[in-house]
Amino acid sequence: MTGGWRTSSLRASRVRELLDGADLDIDVVAAELRYSLRRNHVAIVAWRDEDDGDDLAPTERFVDQLAESVAAESLLYISVDRLTGWAWVPMPADAAPTAVDRIRAFATGRAGAPWIAIGNPLPGVEGFRRSHQQAQEAHAVAIASGANAHRVTAASDPGLAAAALIGSNLDKSRVWVAEVLGPLASCTENDERLRETLGVFLRTGGSFKAAAEELHLHTNSVKYRVQRAIDRRGRPISDGRLDVEVALLLCHWYGSAVLHDE
Repeated sequence: MTGGWRTSSLRASRVRELLDGADLDIDVVAAELRYSLRRNHVAIVAWRDEDDGDDLAPTERFVDQLAESVAAESLLYISVDRLTGWAWVPMPADAAPTAVDRIRAFATGRAGAPWIAIGNPLPGVEGFRRSHQQAQEAHAVAIASGANAHRVTAASDPGLAAAALIGSNLDKSRVWVAEVLGPLASCTENDERLRETLGVFLRTGGSFKAAAEELHLHTNSVKYRVQRAIDRRGRPISDGRLDVEVALLLCHWYGSAVLHDE
């Protein structure tokens, strides 16, 4: 894989045609790209911050090393702009179930790694497109999250897909979250702890014991925090429980972007 070919305008043009659903001879395109389109694909969006400079080479090298770490062959990579690259990592069927976890482990363990958004492993040309779409959605959530973003965001992360759909208008989401959660939607460390505890409590079926185990807290501590969260909201959880869960999901993913100053 030579860097000149990978960044050529022809390769980028062919990739965009594929993503747009153009009627192409898949085998011809695969030969042009030097990348098999009949396998499982994990799409990746990799980007760096503005203050990291304009050098694209570190991101490309990182993606190369990432592919090697999961024993992938014939990586496809194109530079989108001076900060962002798109990649597709081909995975054999037996490696697909653990692909995202392995990519995450590699990326989080590397000093100076770029930000990473990952799609799900999906087969064939449609999988090539859909995995990229998922990676783009994860990328959009990470960008909107600002300081709340994780170094690696994956489409398979719990609640990510819903957050991407619901959070398309953060101004409206911010108003709605405040209406649902009341003062609990304040941007303070204490309210953040209360929201996290309440979210886990609801996700575990309203079990104080299960929530305590997940949070590594005493059951009484969970009970206290849940009651404090209810008090901060000013209404019982039974009053719009589904809305509460969705609002907490948005808080988890977008942080201060959907919260209010106390």
